[in-house]
Amino acid sequence: MPPTPLRFIPIEALPPRTAGYLQVSLQIATTPTYYKSLILRLLTGTLDIECQKTNLVIQQRNNYSTLVFTANSRAFKHSLMSAIPCNLQKYDAHIQGSVKKNFSLYRDIYFEFCGYFFLKETENDLGAFVHLYRVLERIAYCLPLMWASTAQDYKKSFDTLKKYFSDPKVGERKVLTKFIADFIAVEERETRATLNITSVHTDWQTRYYNSLYRMVKDSPHFVESTPDSQIIIHFEALIDLVITCRNRYFHALTGQDEFFDVEQVVDGNEFFSILNETLANWLAFLIFKIFDNELETHLTRCLKK
Repeated sequence: MPPTPLRFIPIEALPPRTAGYLQVSLQIATTPTYYKSLILRLLTGTLDIECQKTNLVIQQRNNYSTLVFTANSRAFKHSLMSAIPCNLQKYDAHIQGSVKKNFSLYRDIYFEFCGYFFLKETENDLGAFVHLYRVLERIAYCLPLMWASTAQDYKKSFDTLKKYFSDPKVGERKVLTKFIADFIAVEERETRATLNITSVHTDWQTRYYNSLYRMVKDSPHFVESTPDSQIIIHFEALIDLVITCRNRYFHALTGQDEFFDVEQVVDGNEFFSILNETLANWLAFLIFKIFDNELETHLTRCLKK
């Protein structure tokens, strides 16, 4: 049974006239709840959310469906439409017909992103990072499996999955990086991600820069940097970078050198705020790729009937 009330409830951000013409699966108050569409709307900046503990309303306006994301001043239907690669009637039929498919996964992803935007709004960037990392962990195995379930060449998909999962030394996050390398177009993987290094103190900013620079400077996906202020990498490098940052911050084992001490990461909120928006953009983009793949499979099957 779901909690009563839910931690976050959706609030319509589009003008009433515009929202009224949306298909059922894109409406915010539906039974059943179409969590896949709520993710789509939240991550395209066309949905507000309200925290049922604090009554704080979060107005999320960034459109994360593209690389690099677009920051908007208000909710636009165009942002939603551009993330749906077919007409709304076909999309609605797909969503309503597949509402039970991966229901719990999409529900969890939706609420993790709600948690991220809530903590981001309250300037708790360390806690916000934890929600994004939980999204990463949820999709690490799921994206390859979901791709395989819709693949046309089952022999090829089986062989590919066998390659991913047969090595016990390859953890679930590494499976995701392998999947990205194989199935995301090179021009998308090599889109430039900019990490802007900021702090209230100059010395702290230098320390954050040095910590991140040492981790990426030898990567083939490192592009360029401006000392103490900016690092540019390919999006493909992001998953490994955030996994390393997470491990070094949360797994500070005594006697080991590979962890962040209090001199490297002086303030966790400042440090993880450098990564968060870029990570949210990449995770959203990957999720939308799976949405597109599921929709394409649905439309192909409809044509064959």
